[in-house]
Amino acid sequence: MKNDKSLRTGMTKPSNIRTLMIISGVPLVFSLVGLSISAAKPAQVTQKTALISYTQNSQFNYTVYLKPSYLYGPTPEVTTTSVAQFPQTVVGDIAFTYNFQPAVANTSGTAWVEAVLENPGVWQKTLELVPNTTTTGNFTLDFSLDTQQVAQIFKEIADETGITASSERIAINAYFQSGANTYVQSLPITIQNNLIEIPNSLSLTQDAGSGQFAYNINPVVPATQTATVQGTTTTTESFPSFNLIAQTPVTTTTTTTPAILAPGQIAFVNLINSMDVNFGYQFQATKPVQSLNTSVDIIATLGVPQSWSKNFDLLQTTKSGNFTVDLPLDIASYMQLIQSINSETGTASTSYTLTVTANIHTTGASSYGPIDETFSPTMTGTITSGVLTWNQNLTDSKAGVIDQTASVANKSFGLSITAAETLFGILSFIFILCLVFLVMLYSKNRGPEPSSYDREIEKIHKKYGTRIAESINNSEIESQEQVSMNSIEDLIKISDELGKPVVHRSGGTSGDVESYYVIDGNTKYEYSFSKSEGQAGETEGTESS
Repeated sequence: MKNDKSLRTGMTKPSNIRTLMIISGVPLVFSLVGLSISAAKPAQVTQKTALISYTQNSQFNYTVYLKPSYLYGPTPEVTTTSVAQFPQTVVGDIAFTYNFQPAVANTSGTAWVEAVLENPGVWQKTLELVPNTTTTGNFTLDFSLDTQQVAQIFKEIADETGITASSERIAINAYFQSGANTYVQSLPITIQNNLIEIPNSLSLTQDAGSGQFAYNINPVVPATQTATVQGTTTTTESFPSFNLIAQTPVTTTTTTTPAILAPGQIAFVNLINSMDVNFGYQFQATKPVQSLNTSVDIIATLGVPQSWSKNFDLLQTTKSGNFTVDLPLDIASYMQLIQSINSETGTASTSYTLTVTANIHTTGASSYGPIDETFSPTMTGTITSGVLTWNQNLTDSKAGVIDQTASVANKSFGLSITAAETLFGILSFIFILCLVFLVMLYSKNRGPEPSSYDREIEKIHKKYGTRIAESINNSEIESQEQVSMNSIEDLIKISDELGKPVVHRSGGTSGDVESYYVIDGNTKYEYSFSKSEGQAGETEGTESS
């Protein structure tokens, strides 16, 4: 019975009740927060569920084949430039034929031919040889170049400028424009040392198609001489003593295995013989896909950002499923085009961009709906200071999904909204009841408020307890002189000045007078107060209020 009574007494102590109130208040707060969060959420939410997901993956690779060079090997052989040479003084005109075969049959476009006369680095003059001509499919253009007229033009310009060309250059440019793309094939002719030099390389294959120059040298008009002898006039004609037929020099060629640019080596465009681009495509899905069809359009784009760009069709085809294709890049033609555009515009850039873009359009059927996706991976490169550099990020991917949307029960703390509201509501109610009971129990067992007398004692001992010595003798100490202090703080100052301890004793008839003092010889510095003074102060405060 004694233990039960002690237990009940301990549980009803105000300090213990306050602890239980705090313990009950914490879960109550969490329960109320959980209830408010659950109540703020909608009971139903929209949720997407993936029925089939798929990924398109691409991979670019490239191989650069090098010309023989002293830098990367093998050592190049020194060969004589393969050109046909004709004496300028006996060449009348050159009859040209230009044949072009588009890469795509029946391609329509416009063709024209110009001759660009040039004293390198000094002046240029353009002559129209064939005006704009509408073409469809394969076509042939016939035209001629009057070398005597060309020589006269060079002479007149030299007289005007006072600058005589050491070599006269003529570029025969054949143009073919289809849509927004324009292609050019150039045949450079040089006149120097009284010789007309025409390259033997007369054909060129580009993305647009294949072009072929052909020509025939016509000698000068025979010189006519008239003589009169004894009243009889005689006319004679003299012809060149040889037949001007262009003969292709015999050139010895050596077949060698082309060198391949190794990783880490710099791709100088002047050393590139050819380049192959490999493109691989893969379609992966989590569920079966039928009738997978892929339209492939691969283009190369050469240009200067914010200035100009030219597109070259590399491949247009249709594939089924995963595939890999190899594509040639004509770097030499691209560099020739850059030079032609720079010559036309009179400007030159320090850097050019070259990109290969694969435009992929994939369609298919699945049990969950049709698949219709586009994908455009790109391999990006730059040509800067004669060096071709490709971006090392050669892979790309694009994800897709066919999903369905449905309304599902929302969750809160892993429970449905209704269950969460019910649970947190019950817990909140239980903890509120507990808290109300503890408040009532605390009010019932809480003792009277401490008096100002007790509060003052508690305050002093809490603040200065370590500096106060308790006296066990409560009798009055007689001294020659007693100095009363106004507050305990003043007494502490005296203690600090004198280096003396503060002594505490309880006195008075009922032990209700608290005295704190410091003794210095025959002088006692004292701060004291009584219980009756505290009660009187409380009574006055109550009446004044």
